[in-house]
Amino acid sequence: MVMRAGQSEIFNPVGFDSQFAELCNALYAAELLQLSEPPGQSAHNDIGLLRRRLGSLSYYVQRAAHALLASANKPGQGLQLDVHSAAWLAKQKLQPPTENTPDKLCKWLGQHAVLALPLPVWVKTAGVIRVCLDSIDEVDIEAQRLHLNQFGWFDFHGNPKASDLSADVGSLRLLLPSKNSITAACCGHQWNASGRIQPHALSLRTLLLTATVQWPKFTGVDKLPF
Repeated sequence: MVMRAGQSEIFNPVGFDSQFAELCNALYAAELLQLSEPPGQSAHNDIGLLRRRLGSLSYYVQRAAHALLASANKPGQGLQLDVHSAAWLAKQKLQPPTENTPDKLCKWLGQHAVLALPLPVWVKTAGVIRVCLDSIDEVDIEAQRLHLNQFGWFDFHGNPKASDLSADVGSLRLLLPSKNSITAACCGHQWNASGRIQPHALSLRTLLLTATVQWPKFTGVDKLPF
């Protein structure tokens, strides 16, 4: 593992070595569990893809661990990092975030939409509601639309392009970044018709994305520490 000059100062003197080790163990366990899912439940059934994922696992686990520890120690960070479970912690609301005035979102995106900006997406699948974190990879200011890495095209009012909806997603909408919506996305909070249910584990990709969230205003992108 190579650390750039000045990188260690981000973590010291808060026991970086032990926290880093705990976090790596938790990340390895979560990712290996996902990769070992039975056929039909995993996107990693192709042997070649599985080998590539395993080959790069060490790099991405260490990268995510560094990023999460750096983010946890930034001023203004609104969440607590649990290094034992590799998860962000915050009290879950009784109901999922719904704050989404289309005109307000349109104005906000017109001012702040930039490449790599993390944004919350309200997702309902099979009766379960989650807020998922995704990032902008294309912005079309003239047409007032943007493209997210995972969920595709949305207009500035938060509506998805119909052709981008996948078969297993019942409903999507882009939410205005706020403490409630970003907290739910980073912590894996989810709800069903009965109310709150157990949070879901975030992927390595999403955990890295949480480290780019710029608390507390969410109007920019924090750089990863490498």
